[in-house]
Amino acid sequence: MFINIQSLLHDPNPNSPANAEAANLYRENRKEYTRRVREVVESSWE
Repeated sequence: MFINIQSLLHDPNPNSPANAEAANLYRENRKEYTRRVREVVESSWE
């Protein structure tokens, strides 16, 4: 199970998204997608 999650995190499939907004951003602006993901992760540490 953890390997499946790890695989999805490493190689997401934007053609079958659980979050359409994130998938669109991933396809259209990878730099902004990465920035937002980093921001959310870092805020979860607080």
